[in-house]
Amino acid sequence: MCKIDTCVNAVDIGIQEIHLVLDVTRAAGQGGERKTIFFTPPFKVLKRAQDKRIKLVRSETRINSASFCKD
Repeated sequence: MCKIDTCVNAVDIGIQEIHLVLDVTRAAGQGGERKTIFFTPPFKVLKRAQDKRIKLVRSETRINSASFCKD
């Protein structure tokens, strides 16, 4: 939940556009090789992101739109 908390805090201090890059983060959890127990259920993380208008993206979408990639 700490990544989403960071995004929520950014929204709360007035940053207009927040992106959580999904393929370079992972959910906090515990468990063995075949079973993971998430500390916060994924649906609650998704709801919190939606409520705060945090955009969930993949890294290639941010890299492809970065200004240093444009001619």
